Amino acid sequence: MVSKGTRYLYQTTWGANVPPNFQGQDTQVQLGQRLRFARAGWIVGARYFRNTGDGFEHLAFLRVIPGFQIVRSATFLHKPATVPAGDDGWQHAYFRPRLRVEVGGEVVLCVYTTGGIFYFESAGCAQQRTFGDIVLPASGENGLSNGVYAYSSMQPPASTFNANRYGIDVLFLVGE
Repeated sequence: MVSKGTRYLYQTTWGANVPPNFQGQDTQVQLGQRLRFARAGWIVGARYFRNTGDGFEHLAFLRVIPGFQIVRSATFLHKPATVPAGDDGWQHAYFRPRLRVEVGGEVVLCVYTTGGIFYFESAGCAQQRTFGDIVLPASGENGLSNGVYAYSSMQPPASTFNANRYGIDVLFLVGE
């Protein structure tokens, strides 16, 4: 899937689609998706699908495999304290500097929310899926889960439920 940025066409996993299910809970949560890349390029940023009423703080993290250390972080832009009705949609955060990935490189893209409101696709990581040059490995492949979460901002997300695919996304730019 391709998303139009300011000057570039980014590859994403959701495109313009809306994640089908909504979950709201009264706790902070960090959501994670494991990603592998079929071509070399740059991870430029992250996307998070927010809904009306979600005025909570959101942060994006990139964690490398192995080790799950945070190598990039960013705050989502244009997050008012209250979200007007009908103003739901994809929010963006940009990593500075962007992260170079090689063919076969893997990362875990994480989004932390202080409010615990998020969208998901049930069992969306149960099987490997490919979106252009971005691969979502199946949960359990090589002993690693996909569609992971943690009730902490800093702890690497390792828990999984139903191999859910969350309403978080990568902005990937192919090239040297």
